[in-house]
Amino acid sequence: MGDPRNTGTLQDIVPEARPHFERLIADAQKMGISLKVRSAGRTCADQQALKALGPGVTGAGMCRSLHTVGRAVDFDAWPNDCATYTRLGQLWESWGGTWGGRWSQFGGCGDAGHFHFMPGHQSTPVELCPSDVTLADCERLRSAYLDDQFGGGFSWPKLLGVTAAAAGVAGAIWWSR
Repeated sequence: MGDPRNTGTLQDIVPEARPHFERLIADAQKMGISLKVRSAGRTCADQQALKALGPGVTGAGMCRSLHTVGRAVDFDAWPNDCATYTRLGQLWESWGGTWGGRWSQFGGCGDAGHFHFMPGHQSTPVELCPSDVTLADCERLRSAYLDDQFGGGFSWPKLLGVTAAAAGVAGAIWWSR
């Protein structure tokens, strides 16, 4: 699969969500908008490093971003303006997704390039990585979740040196909450 940190493709997106992102790219093209994947999947450590850059970058550390579980994509659009992202965001929301352009803490256009898809959650669920667990615990739980979502075929756990068995019971308990 290559570098799991930032592939710039949709290969990191879980099978349930990926068709929605593919549809957004196709519909954007029909609207005369070019979309490029800037960032999709991330490790918990990568997300933590982004959080360390400050609140203007992200408010989500460790595995508290849907990027870490293959359900969020940051796009660069052309034309690159707030009106373009707003059109895409409204379309995305009509399909049940969440658009970062509504997040005013990032300025006038919000986090306009951020799109995530996790039905039933309008924001990132803290359950992905509660504050009382370590970064290593979050990585193991994330890996178990991704292994389940990809039907055992996801390769990040191997690349990170974490097996589904290592995540084991903790992952089963985590996701049954």
